[in-house]
Amino acid sequence: MSTPGTRLFFLAAALSAAVVGGVWVPWFLGLWRVPTAFSLPVWHAHEFMFGTATAMIAGALCLQRAMPRQAIYTLFMLWLTGRLCATVLPEGDLPIVFACTLLFLAAVAVLARRRPAALAVTLGLLVAYALFAWEIWRFGRSVYGGWLGIATLLFWCMPTHRRLSGAPFWGFTLLGAGLAGCAVLYADRICSLAASQAWMMGAIGVAMPVILLRNHLSVAGWAALSCVTVSAGSHVAAVLLPEWVMILAPLAGFFWVEGFLIVFCRITWQSFRISAAQNPV
Repeated sequence: MSTPGTRLFFLAAALSAAVVGGVWVPWFLGLWRVPTAFSLPVWHAHEFMFGTATAMIAGALCLQRAMPRQAIYTLFMLWLTGRLCATVLPEGDLPIVFACTLLFLAAVAVLARRRPAALAVTLGLLVAYALFAWEIWRFGRSVYGGWLGIATLLFWCMPTHRRLSGAPFWGFTLLGAGLAGCAVLYADRICSLAASQAWMMGAIGVAMPVILLRNHLSVAGWAALSCVTVSAGSHVAAVLLPEWVMILAPLAGFFWVEGFLIVFCRITWQSFRISAAQNPV
């Protein structure tokens, strides 16, 4: 985590994940509603895949390529503008929301142009988001854009999970595949929704602490990974056991927020140590 861009975007990704999880549960329970044009499931998927995950990808690319600070801050402000617009703008301003995120993804694609694998992932997300935005604009919900976004992020996460810390990722990936198979065989909408949760909140969710901490898991890192794993399991169980949803949803939200706050504090501490080493008194 040796570049300013990596530290900035990884901190933003960890905090964004915690905020999205923290906002989702009270909204789901009817305690409040975010003043956004999106419904709860759409907002949650939008901010998770095209907000939190894209910040993580931008941070990883900054680690691989040196960038001027002005370019880093410009890219970050574009990402932040997209997050704020997606949360507070009314339905009539949806084109602004879509434009901000598309511009950010296009800028990340330019950043990844010399790295074929990263470029393929970024272009995949760009296509997925364009389809996602069109489906939301036309039908009020997304199917194919969301699935393409999940598949692209799963592909990006896979190479980073070759150690013991990758066990939850592969477990949720296989669970999602099994649930998706049941959904196809029996035309079961519940299994389809559970498969999306197993892949998005499960596999991709548990991959995030590992990637954000660059697979160097200390006690805090393992604690964060454990919290997110419990949260992801609770998300899937809440879909499969709707009678328990009022218990499982708060449990999922609590452990999700707790896990990513640990990641945020860990990255902050690492950044402080790096700054202290580079600027001794």
